[in-house]
Amino acid sequence: MGGNRRIGTSRFPAHSSLKPTPRWPLTFVQLINASRCRSVLLHPVTMMSPPTINQENCPPGASSKLAHVDLRPLEDPREAKRCRVVLGEIGDNVLATQPSSLEIGRRAVGGGGNGDGKEEKKNRVLEPRKVDGGGGERGGGDSRMCVRPCRIYQHLRSVEVRENQRPLPDYMETVQKDLRPEMRSILVDWLSEVAEEFRFSPDAVFLTFNYIDRFLSKNVVRRNRLQLLGVSCLLAASKCEEIVPPYVEELCYMTDNSCTKDDIYKMEQEVVKLLNNEMNPPTTKTFLRILSKVSLNKEQSSSLLEFTGYYLAELSLLDYQLLRFLPSLIAASVVFVARCTVTPSQHPWTIELQQYSGYRPSELKECVHAIHKLQLSKGRPWDAISEKFTQSRFKQVADMSLAEIPARYFEDFKE
Repeated sequence: MGGNRRIGTSRFPAHSSLKPTPRWPLTFVQLINASRCRSVLLHPVTMMSPPTINQENCPPGASSKLAHVDLRPLEDPREAKRCRVVLGEIGDNVLATQPSSLEIGRRAVGGGGNGDGKEEKKNRVLEPRKVDGGGGERGGGDSRMCVRPCRIYQHLRSVEVRENQRPLPDYMETVQKDLRPEMRSILVDWLSEVAEEFRFSPDAVFLTFNYIDRFLSKNVVRRNRLQLLGVSCLLAASKCEEIVPPYVEELCYMTDNSCTKDDIYKMEQEVVKLLNNEMNPPTTKTFLRILSKVSLNKEQSSSLLEFTGYYLAELSLLDYQLLRFLPSLIAASVVFVARCTVTPSQHPWTIELQQYSGYRPSELKECVHAIHKLQLSKGRPWDAISEKFTQSRFKQVADMSLAEIPARYFEDFKE
């Protein structure tokens, strides 16, 4: 019975009147080498037959946790335009993606026999956290910081500087022969979109790119295997952060079957082996969660400030040059820019934030300007992250921007 147990309701439709139509027969390698201009070249993906779920790979107790495809209209009109696509072109001149006609329904956790997991996962992502009185509440000019979060933060700071936890800041120039920073940017954009389709937590996304960058720092990868590396790292990260990781067949489906199940399993094993099972390093999101608790207050703008921080943190993944900064420094710079954006008339840095993070305003200047430049960039060929944060559930923080950050904000506080 164990090997032949019946799988619960699939998230893909059991039957459909739509029949597959012929697709443009271009391989991923051909897509990589096809473009020499700023045009878009993608698979015209159409509705395909649902993947066959392998019962042997099902997590225990997960057979009843797959839900139907939600084919109802999305609440937000901007969301209605979002479609699922495979990873687009990776060329030497430009990388771009456009939505296709295929849209995968939202992933929800179905009800089990005992009533477990009846609530959908969609509201779990990026929910604003209320500031409690233990470590995040501030009164007057005093610093009321909880001892335990301080110790956790200091421990994470000591871990992030270890060589085995960080990628090389210049691996594109010193290690890789066939990759360019722009190729990494399009992979960030595409994997962020895939993670959003599965309703993964942001921690899984940041952990994914920690794995990718560390792997690329030690191993030469050709561009035709970059997508395979991406989905394999996403699978490994989801096993660390998600209650129900995706089925490998689903990841193959998201790549338009350009990656096989055996390829993903093999690459995942290579990643885990090369990283020496160091699979839980602190990321920018780890530090941002702590600093946001210190930064937020009980005003109505607290959730707006937090969503802006999440948006800027995900944007920071696009820039390969930011790898030279520690994750804690990037998180502090994200808080700096977010506070500037939401309340431009107030100084974005405080004594409390300086004491808690260990960074002075002058130490944040270079990273702040890099993140601010990403915030101001419009019309990027990769814009899935920006479109995600223009939705009403994220308070449309991607539409906000700050024209200029005054130089006086980078002056250190007088002792």
